[in-house]
Amino acid sequence: MSTTYEFDLVLSGLDVEADVGSLDAFEERVKDMTFASHDGTARAAVERRSSSMGEAIRSAIVDVEAIPGVQVLRVEPEDYVSQAEIAKRVGRSRASISQWVAGVRGPGGFPPPVFESGRIAVWRWAAVCTWLGNSGLRGAGNAHSALVIGAANALLEARRAISALDEKERSPLAELVA
Repeated sequence: MSTTYEFDLVLSGLDVEADVGSLDAFEERVKDMTFASHDGTARAAVERRSSSMGEAIRSAIVDVEAIPGVQVLRVEPEDYVSQAEIAKRVGRSRASISQWVAGVRGPGGFPPPVFESGRIAVWRWAAVCTWLGNSGLRGAGNAHSALVIGAANALLEARRAISALDEKERSPLAELVA
């Protein structure tokens, strides 16, 4: 059974305006992607039918990276979220999210941030979705999709980091993600 999965790919090495002719041909061949540029960053909006979200993301990345010089930087919606982004995604006020984080409202046990510096804190969307679902709160996102996107982004980041290393360091680490 296949399902349609929707996500965006953020790209490097592509100028959407300059490469319009070749992108039109690509879109005609692939049919489930649309390219656009937002604030100078190229994106591919994907609506792909597949047996799993992981396979949809993998195959879309392979298709896009077949375009010479193009690399997928990340999959969105982004896995890292601020309190403001959490509020936006669940349709609540930022003050409401602050109260969940502080344990003043809600069931307590809000997931800890993955990064915190001064007044800035960032959470993994998958952890927030899981907490929302387990808490029975309105606005719970799809925790499974968030986990898959988070894993895909971690692998894309690992791929970039490993490729920047010299061979002596790259070989043993590459085996971890192979």
